[in-house]
Amino acid sequence: MSRENHESAAAPQHDPEQNRFDWTTLIRNTLLVVVLSVLLWLLFNVELPSAERLRDMIDSWGWAAWLVFIGIYALVAMTPIPVTVMAVLPPDYFLE
Repeated sequence: MSRENHESAAAPQHDPEQNRFDWTTLIRNTLLVVVLSVLLWLLFNVELPSAERLRDMIDSWGWAAWLVFIGIYALVAMTPIPVTVMAVLPPDYFLE
């Protein structure tokens, strides 16, 4: 091995890009903390309606209840919330 190859392989290369501050990472992490904080606040401060209240509300939609159910199902399917409960229960459960 020549002396030049040996020196270049042994000497660490200094990359000035590694030492610069990455604003993108800071902004993404800050946004993640803000979103998680808002979701945590919602978890403890928003009261969901009871099953009876939801049934009454769905009954008030009449024939359009099926369309509302399909729309809600599609919205839930686009989120990380599992749709297992909606898929397992018969649709008439929501309309009783």
